[in-house]
Amino acid sequence: MAAWNRGRKVIYVFLFVLLLSILGVNTVYSSAEADEELEVPIPTRPMILEGIPGYESTVLLIWSKSSDDLLNKATRYEIYGRTNKENMYTFVGDTTEWEFLVKGLSPNTEYFFMVRALNEYGAAINYTTVRVKTLAKSGDKGAKEKESRMKKEMEKMEQEGKEEFNCDRLVKVLGLKNIRMNFVDLSTSKYDGYDKFTISIPVEYVKSSRDFKIKDGILTLMLNLKDLYTEEVSKNYKNKDAYVNIHIEMERENNIPRGKIAASKSYSIYFTYSYGKDETGINKLASPARFNLKLDESAHKNADLYMFNPQRGQYEKTGTDWADVDTLSRFILLSDIR
Repeated sequence: MAAWNRGRKVIYVFLFVLLLSILGVNTVYSSAEADEELEVPIPTRPMILEGIPGYESTVLLIWSKSSDDLLNKATRYEIYGRTNKENMYTFVGDTTEWEFLVKGLSPNTEYFFMVRALNEYGAAINYTTVRVKTLAKSGDKGAKEKESRMKKEMEKMEQEGKEEFNCDRLVKVLGLKNIRMNFVDLSTSKYDGYDKFTISIPVEYVKSSRDFKIKDGILTLMLNLKDLYTEEVSKNYKNKDAYVNIHIEMERENNIPRGKIAASKSYSIYFTYSYGKDETGINKLASPARFNLKLDESAHKNADLYMFNPQRGQYEKTGTDWADVDTLSRFILLSDIR
């Protein structure tokens, strides 16, 4: 009798569980427990964020590290910022570290920064913000030192000029010493291997008359600096960061007339005016410069100067050792095939 009663209880329990299953009731977890288990593990915002003003108008942001033991640990952080006069935040940068150096800020200015944590599942719902004021120029020792250093470098460049080697091009910015010498020599050994040259002349020096010469091995270019003060220059005249550029480019020529052989590389000459980040071509000089290519006569007795005619698409003999240059021009020395 007792065994029969136990069997009847088992049957009742089985039927009850079956009924609950049919009605859609979870017999193991409640719906709240299920939702909690299925929640996406996005990170939470950093608990601590500090902003430390530094030299040269920078701010170092440091925040609390996300624990490696957490399922929803942050793996990346985005940084946004704005001034106290702005309403919208601007994206500044991102990092996988727990600090970020913000550069290029204005001195003695109040900023708001916020940091958002992210991981592979998404981004934190909330941000952590901090308010910080950059150092004033009077208290920024680094900015003062940088300003002093830049001033000295500028004064040196104005006197001695500077040279920049960009890939296969030498850019030579002339200083007052170069201008007073009336001469630039590109034939020294330190320029070996360069086939492209840009001579940049501060625009203030092309407003007065001065004869000037540029020499590179077999090339000689003679001009008056005032002839570089063209319509393009006068229309966009700037006192600062403005240069008239003489470009000289050498290359091996394949377009050789029949019966001739190249005795030199081809030389292309053209002129531009640059001011700030802008650059415009100079169509024509006020008066032509004089151009000459001269080889060692003992090695090349019959080499003549030829100028490329773009309308005809061929080189033509100049008939003299010198040629006028006032716009984009290309020259070469050619000899007879013997």
